[in-house]
Amino acid sequence: LHDAHQAGNYDINALTMTGSANSRTFTGYPIAHTPKFEARPSAVYDKTGQLWIAYEEGPEKWGKDYGALGNNKGKPLYNERNVKVVCRGPGNKLFRPVVELPVSRYDPPVLPFEPTKTNHYERTTRYAYPKIGLDGNGNVWLAYRQNFGSRYSSHPGAYWLTFVRRLEADRWSEPIEVHHSDGLLDHRPVLLPHPSGGLLVIHNTDGRYTTPESIDNQIYASVVNLPGTPAAPKLVAHNSGVNSLTPEVKAENDAVAQMRKHTISAGGKTYQYKRGEYHRHTELSWDGSPDGSLEDMFRYAIDAVAFDWIGNGDHDNGAGREYSWWLTQKFTDAYAVQNKFTTMFTYERSVSYPHGHRNVMFAQRGIRTLPRLAAPEGKKAEGNVHPDDTKMLYRYLREFGGICAVHTSATGMGTDWRDNDPVVEPIVEIYQGDRMSYEMAGAPRAGYDPKGGKEPANVGGWKPLGFVNLALKDKGYKLGFQASSDHWSTHISFFTVLVEAGQRKSIAEDRQALLDSIKKRHCYGATDNILVDFRCGEAIMGDETTVSGAPSFSIKVVGTAPLEKIDILRDSEVVASLLPKVAQQVSMSAGKWTDPQPLDGTHYYYVRVLQKDGEIAWASPIWVTRR
Repeated sequence: LHDAHQAGNYDINALTMTGSANSRTFTGYPIAHTPKFEARPSAVYDKTGQLWIAYEEGPEKWGKDYGALGNNKGKPLYNERNVKVVCRGPGNKLFRPVVELPVSRYDPPVLPFEPTKTNHYERTTRYAYPKIGLDGNGNVWLAYRQNFGSRYSSHPGAYWLTFVRRLEADRWSEPIEVHHSDGLLDHRPVLLPHPSGGLLVIHNTDGRYTTPESIDNQIYASVVNLPGTPAAPKLVAHNSGVNSLTPEVKAENDAVAQMRKHTISAGGKTYQYKRGEYHRHTELSWDGSPDGSLEDMFRYAIDAVAFDWIGNGDHDNGAGREYSWWLTQKFTDAYAVQNKFTTMFTYERSVSYPHGHRNVMFAQRGIRTLPRLAAPEGKKAEGNVHPDDTKMLYRYLREFGGICAVHTSATGMGTDWRDNDPVVEPIVEIYQGDRMSYEMAGAPRAGYDPKGGKEPANVGGWKPLGFVNLALKDKGYKLGFQASSDHWSTHISFFTVLVEAGQRKSIAEDRQALLDSIKKRHCYGATDNILVDFRCGEAIMGDETTVSGAPSFSIKVVGTAPLEKIDILRDSEVVASLLPKVAQQVSMSAGKWTDPQPLDGTHYYYVRVLQKDGEIAWASPIWVTRR
């Protein structure tokens, strides 16, 4: 019994095997095959030979387009969540209890982080991670996780509890809370028959609600029983549903295949396009309760968005607690597939403006998260840290070969660009799906001063000194561009890295190759699977080069919808716009564009791609010195 991502979403399948070791026959049949998210099956045979199956149900278009300024055709990762129960009877016929379990229904806010909407969304009841079993008398029991509270309910954030219910004829018993089950969403109790006739539940807790002064994982055994002998469950026929590949899913699959197939050759090297991100929160963050489990982050990356790599973005991998850090490290290793799917060791380190929130990345396992450098005693400090806190971060990154990137730079989480170390801070998050663009004031998908009345208002505070163009042009920093999700948002943030092509001998080599490419700024950000190839001679995105005459650039774009234009920017100012020749043109190859009014000295150029459907891509700059 397993779930599988097919036709663009998860379905539940059963597979039976008959025969001997030398001659086996496999027979498969569907359990739940609708366009909804159907996953995490749990099963048990009863004493009559019926197979009982519990599974988790989510909305259609799980993990598809959703975010602050996206088209919101999809649903985030932990939105509506329900538990379903079916059984397989004689002749492989499917049935379900005549009475349904409670359901969760709530549309996520269109614009995240409006306080009331955020609070309601975090507190919306969801039912997930089901387990099914039998008690000592053969009765069917169901266990599931239910969420409570919000980011402010306990020190680690929201909390989840396990409830159990017995199936009784045409009803489920009232939910019974399993004491000492408060903890994370991803909690997988074992249900066993108890000799007394009751149900034995083996479960764990981290004590976040019952013993908040001590967050520590403990394992408990509980026995649950109810009086009476329930009648046999009343059942009705269950239709497993029909799920087929839609034109929308096929178009996305084709776009992903095109990105993976495309290579470029420059400077004697061949590069592949590797799509991913490393700023995505889960339940491990104190404010991550609506983001879903760590497992679902990897499900999303591998299946829903078909990334080639991913890194976790939880705050200090769970506030610096050793267990959540260790769990993230273990998951990061467990999901890596050599030459197929690369996982990076990453986390978010948050310090308020003017220092800045930064996402940290390493290629090797075992590096603990870095605490903050305390402000001088008795002195008021900006951002509530020592002025040299960021410099300490840079030293730590140099020591362990890591990198970092500022995110939401023009907000209260951003920076005035007072600090930079080009060795360990080579990139910046130019766009965030959960909020907006920080390219420059007035740019596409950028926010405006909330006091000015112009929409959209900048989400997260107004700190205009943090726009990226000021770091590039005024400070002279060399930063490549990337896009990531942060909270809630899905499928509208793509961090594409140009990695030297070739089969590597280990996962460690995969990781190092990706990190080395990011250090060289060989990357770009986008809101969709937009292919961008931007070069100056043998220099690719992120490089520095020298020319003797007017610089010439080759530009190739393959979009996912008709193109509106390609802006060419020099020193963050548009100096040319390339327009499609026909109205529905999806791809453009500009051949060579030569700057008609070149300037002496060093100047940076980049392209910004705009599609008619509003999707955007930002190629990392190329720094050109003209002599």
